[in-house]
Amino acid sequence: MRSYLTLKDFRIILADVNQMIQGKKDYISEVDSFIGDGDHGITIAGGFRSAVDDQGQKNAKDISSFFLAVGMAIMRSTGGVIGPIYGSIFLGFAKAAVSKDKVYDSDFLEMMERALADVKARGGAKIGDKTLVDAFEPAVEALRQAAKDNPLHICP
Repeated sequence: MRSYLTLKDFRIILADVNQMIQGKKDYISEVDSFIGDGDHGITIAGGFRSAVDDQGQKNAKDISSFFLAVGMAIMRSTGGVIGPIYGSIFLGFAKAAVSKDKVYDSDFLEMMERALADVKARGGAKIGDKTLVDAFEPAVEALRQAAKDNPLHICP
């Protein structure tokens, strides 16, 4: 059993996440309609489709440049505020993954912490503002706690 992820793994994960989002975009938009304008599923589906199709990510030679290309593709193709917010997640991953050809458990936690910090810095959001931070920050805190209690296991 491996205890790390590689560039190849992240490409597979991106493709899988994109496939899940494409399959649920109508449902995501429906849920968004309860508190928003009902286009979130379509918006993020377009962003992730662009990220999967992006030549920069396909040509990336390392994990950091892969996440940089993914973040930029999402920012270029996703309208409204959500493009820069989702893009910030991947740009945060890229910053935390510089010089890494493998991402171990502790690296993954660092990537998540950096992405959360970048999202909060970009939008100024905090817990309770009814933003992505309301879900993202508790998830990062749960990872932090899990890492203290036991080693994280990011690979099957």
